[in-house]
Amino acid sequence: MVRLVTLTAKVPESYVKLLELLVKEGMYTSRSDAVRAALRDFIRKHYNDPEVLKLQLRLNRQAAGGDGRG
Repeated sequence: MVRLVTLTAKVPESYVKLLELLVKEGMYTSRSDAVRAALRDFIRKHYNDPEVLKLQLRLNRQAAGGDGRG
């Protein structure tokens, strides 16, 4: 199972109201679920960026027990 961590961010109130509407309409189970989906889509969109690929490699090495440098 994926380990979830808390991320705190300030957003315009209108964003929150729109998120709540999406939840109310049944598109997402919670605001957190909607935000996770948005972040996932954002990361997928930018994943081909060379800097993002370097970061992903570093994170994979760290997860495998390496220091992630290099």
